[in-house]
Amino acid sequence: MIGTSATNSGLILTPLMLTSIVGSVASGQLVSRLGRYKWIAITGMLVTVAGSWMLVRLNVNSTNNDVLLAMLVMGLGMGFGMALYTLIVQNALPRKIGQATSTLVFFRSIGGTIGLAAMGSILTATYLPAFKSALSEGLSKQPLPPAVKQSIQAQFLKIFSNPQILLSPDALAQMRAAAAAQGQQGLALLNVAIEAVKTGLAQGVHNVFVLSLALMIAGLIAVFFLKEVPLQGGRSLSASTTEAVEDVAPEGNVAAMI
Repeated sequence: MIGTSATNSGLILTPLMLTSIVGSVASGQLVSRLGRYKWIAITGMLVTVAGSWMLVRLNVNSTNNDVLLAMLVMGLGMGFGMALYTLIVQNALPRKIGQATSTLVFFRSIGGTIGLAAMGSILTATYLPAFKSALSEGLSKQPLPPAVKQSIQAQFLKIFSNPQILLSPDALAQMRAAAAAQGQQGLALLNVAIEAVKTGLAQGVHNVFVLSLALMIAGLIAVFFLKEVPLQGGRSLSASTTEAVEDVAPEGNVAAMI
């Protein structure tokens, strides 16, 4: 939407990763100091919902600063839950830490796969209709005969049906050279097509962010039902040792084994 290259798009994600690390460290320190995690999980989800809402508000006219601010907030909220939910699961099942952790990782992978597929489908399904509408609207403002507009629209639909062509500098250079050969009118038509591509992508990404916001709100509601289980790390060594011995020895034979 802001015309950034693939390399610079990766750089834009840097604040997201940095703030996620900060949020993860902060949530870990709070849990270790306070011994409670439910309100920290709720706070993290609230921040994540706020970040998702800021992403939903992005549009074709958004700037780098708008994206940067949304990434900072979103990363902070994600960081709060990065390691927290692993701690919650392991704390709830202290005798089955291996099984619990592997199950958590499994469902995270499944959720990520399904979510990515759903978001990609939404983006693909939204882009082409939005591109067609924006292209038709843009061409309607050009002083050309209707038959010529229809021919140009069909050509642009064929070329830009896959928006990834914008990631190819060589392809864009060739199109600009061909448009420049037609004069100012050719360049104007190409700019109309590129703006229509941006509009279509912006609408598709917007719908993806709307889905993300809905999922974050559902996660926030679910966190309110999270059961606060006392952390196991505060137990004394003798108590932990006694419980381990009791698990192995029959009842009444603990003293004999010691």
